Amino acid sequence: MNEIKATAKWFETNKLIELLSAAEFTDQMVAQIDDAHDWRWAIIGMAFLLNGSCVSALHSTHTASVAYYNKAWMKKWQQYQNDHSGLTEPPSRSKIASTKELLKRCKSREYFSNSIQFEIPEKAYQDCKRLIDFRDEFTHFRPKLWSIETSGFSRILRNACLTSESLIKILPNLPRNCDPEIHEKILIATNSMQKRLEVL
Repeated sequence: MNEIKATAKWFETNKLIELLSAAEFTDQMVAQIDDAHDWRWAIIGMAFLLNGSCVSALHSTHTASVAYYNKAWMKKWQQYQNDHSGLTEPPSRSKIASTKELLKRCKSREYFSNSIQFEIPEKAYQDCKRLIDFRDEFTHFRPKLWSIETSGFSRILRNACLTSESLIKILPNLPRNCDPEIHEKILIATNSMQKRLEVL
């Protein structure tokens, strides 16, 4: 039994490492775009990066780390917090909000203090929502004929990258700890993919 434990390998989740993986993966996929179908994995990767950026920013805004859960769980959590009788049970089986909801919360700045400076312009916000829709078409693999002209993909991905980057840049200023070395590597990857997208 001890031998099994000694040789076991563990997969550990970490929001910054996940962000770095998403950024580096997406940068690689953008670098490989040569054909119209190559956009698929760049879109999936960018949506993953956008989702991770929103979750990380919202997770870091408050020590209770609840701002990224879905509305039903948030409502139960608020009821639990506001019940001073001690009769309300804390909510369980938490579920993260959809990427669009997370993006909306970040844009509204409802969960961020006034000292945290960032902005998601409306055009970038709309492009991010389009990116999420494209991602859903690909990952859900709906069996239907579907095609789209790709000339706008570069702009959409670039705006999603800039939005992700703006959220990543504020992480060191939020209450949760942020490893400066990993943080720098993430920004290097997002900067690299922006330069690649500018020439596509």
